[in-house]
Amino acid sequence: DERLPLPRRRFLTVVIFATLVSAANAVAASLESIQEKVTQYLNSRALRSSEWGIEIIDPKNNQVLFSVNSEKTFTPASVVKVLTTATALEKLGPDFRYKTDVYTNGVLQADGTLVGDLILVGRGDPNLLNPPGDGPSQQAFEELAGKLKAAGVKKVLGNIVGDDSYFELPTRGKRWTSAEMKSFHGVPISALTVNNNVFWVQVRPTRYQQLVSVSLEPRSSYLRIRNLGVTGRPKSKRTLYARLVPGTRT
Repeated sequence: DERLPLPRRRFLTVVIFATLVSAANAVAASLESIQEKVTQYLNSRALRSSEWGIEIIDPKNNQVLFSVNSEKTFTPASVVKVLTTATALEKLGPDFRYKTDVYTNGVLQADGTLVGDLILVGRGDPNLLNPPGDGPSQQAFEELAGKLKAAGVKKVLGNIVGDDSYFELPTRGKRWTSAEMKSFHGVPISALTVNNNVFWVQVRPTRYQQLVSVSLEPRSSYLRIRNLGVTGRPKSKRTLYARLVPGTRT
């Protein structure tokens, strides 16, 4: 009876070792399978004209698990969002909150009338927008308007001024093309961003060979519309497009 524990320990040791080896082999086989699939994908005909840089690192031990052109420099695309987010978390912290303040250069009278300008000062908040899919509307400022009302402001005898001077940097990327700037992904950035800084151009047909009807949402007198669109026949091909002439309000 005294000799039984030793063989059992050996047996347990062998079983644990075999299990660890089996698990390690499974991980290695899984990793090898992933490496093979990624390599096959990168060598596919659809991607032969593209350039890829990949590096997968195990965060536990910093071991490089897979690498393709990891030392080569590329022009970053959407992956820069990951770097921007990581930098913001490190520098600003997870508890950081943007501030969008309202000031005035006037006087609030007893009846709730503000005699003077209402100045909205932005500090980079990207969330002054409507939920995705809701389309253009004024919902982004309903909460802010409610807070102003709660503070006693009922009427404004002055202008509503947007201040985006908090950012001192170029509003467009150096390598942005004219085609990219036509898209809502290529709008200028600013410290006061409302609805992604996008105006929606709404176009409706009129009579055949007559100018189409054009309107902006939200409405604004800041932009000038030069309408060259002509109404075609029913079911004719759409050839309309809208663009902002760089350096102008047209």
